[in-house]
Amino acid sequence: MNQVIVNGKGMYMLNPGASLYAVVGVRTLTLSPSVHFTNPADAPLADIRGSSTKVAGVIGFVYRPRLDEHFTILTQADIGDGSAFMTWSALGGMEFLVKPWIGVAGWYGALGLDMRNEPKSGSTPIGTVTGDSKFTMKGTAVGITFHLN
Repeated sequence: MNQVIVNGKGMYMLNPGASLYAVVGVRTLTLSPSVHFTNPADAPLADIRGSSTKVAGVIGFVYRPRLDEHFTILTQADIGDGSAFMTWSALGGMEFLVKPWIGVAGWYGALGLDMRNEPKSGSTPIGTVTGDSKFTMKGTAVGITFHLN
C-alpha cells in the first residue's frame, strides 16, 4: 500500500506582530494498493493494482511566536472537507531560521482522515454496504520552510 498526502496552504497574517495567521488550502490523499498473488503450482495469477486520489479544501490557524532571531515555535490546526473524505491536522514544534527566507523545522503532529462511504471490501461497494473508515496518523516529522514576504 502506497499512500501520499500533499498539503498546499497559504497563510494570511491576521494581526501584524501577533504571530497569528489564517490558513486556507487543499489536502490531497492518494492511495495505491498493489497485491501480488502466487500459488504452489507457480501458475500465473493476475496482480491487483489501483490508485485513487481524493481532494479536500482545508481552513485553519497557525500561531508562530518568535523566541529570538533564529527560533520560532510552530503550532497549527486545520480542518477540511471534500466530497469523499473529512480531514484534520494539528502539530506543535520548533523552527530554526537558517536565513530570513529559509528554515528547518521539526514537530510532532497528528493527521486524521475520515473516508466516508468507502467500500468495506473490494473496489466497488458490495450491494449497498459501505462503511466509514477512520484513522489517525501520529508522529514526528522534519521539513524545510520557505518565507516569502
